[in-house]
Amino acid sequence: MRVFWLLLGLSVLVLWHEMGHALVARALRLHLTDFSFGFGPTMASRSWRGVRWRWGMIPFGGFVRVAQLSLRADEPGRFLPRAVLSRLLTIVAGSAANLLLAAILAFSSAWWWGEPTGAISGLQVTMVPERSALRVGDRIEKINDIEVKSVHDLRRAVAKAKIAEVQLWRAGNLMHLPIVPIERAGKRGFDARYVIVEQTYKPNLRQALGIGARAPYHQAISLFRNSGTIVRPDSGVRPVTAVGLADRVSQTGRWDGRRLFSLASTLSVAVGLFNLLPIPGLDGARFVLEVVESVRRKRISIRWALYVQVAGAVFLGLLWLWLGWLDCLGR
Repeated sequence: MRVFWLLLGLSVLVLWHEMGHALVARALRLHLTDFSFGFGPTMASRSWRGVRWRWGMIPFGGFVRVAQLSLRADEPGRFLPRAVLSRLLTIVAGSAANLLLAAILAFSSAWWWGEPTGAISGLQVTMVPERSALRVGDRIEKINDIEVKSVHDLRRAVAKAKIAEVQLWRAGNLMHLPIVPIERAGKRGFDARYVIVEQTYKPNLRQALGIGARAPYHQAISLFRNSGTIVRPDSGVRPVTAVGLADRVSQTGRWDGRRLFSLASTLSVAVGLFNLLPIPGLDGARFVLEVVESVRRKRISIRWALYVQVAGAVFLGLLWLWLGWLDCLGR
């Protein structure tokens, strides 16, 4: 059931993306011909104000069609600067809409529920050597009555002490355990990550607007940094497929409005950036095609363009199946 709701949520983000294309196309006097809710065979349709509104059999996602962006479009003045700019702005409008939505969600979250302080309450153990008293998931607060404030502090304290008394939380219980660091290949073998305290502060309107404006940038940087690990089999669950997203949600614990808005904001940025990739079938490739045709002042062969579009669609489909399969294997 979680997968269904996540797919439905992603579909809303995709429809918002397509709405961005449609609104800018209309504003620039381009001819919007179709707006589809869902894919596949048409279940119902209606023409209104020159646009064919349709409902597809597969109720996830959607698409729009603009006459000037058709592969067969060859209207007079196609390569005039204003016409080229109108098409390019329409192409990037979808991703711009996603980034705008991410900013709105981040602002709303900060204004209504507050912004996390990012305070660190301790360290959570993620790897321990064999025969150690520590367990993965333990939250360490002190070693030999000295507060541990960083992963470096943890490693240094363990390395110096032959026997260390550790104050930690395990399954909600405060415990004091003696541990003996065990060497393995010359290394102590301890690793940990920070545990963030769920504390928030209430920003004023100006601060909330700043948080919203900066959110898409910070989320984009985070996505770029992690993009290289997505296709690796050993990367664990990826939050880019329905399976990966469902598992990530189930591991998060209690959900509230702030967490929901945060997830929606991040996913909106991901949808926007993904569509800007220069892969046939995505907006990024269409943008590149428009630029190339404008420089050459000549349309590319329809047959060649269709071959490239089909190849891109097959590639994206296989990539999605591959990532989903990796997530299923890693569960």
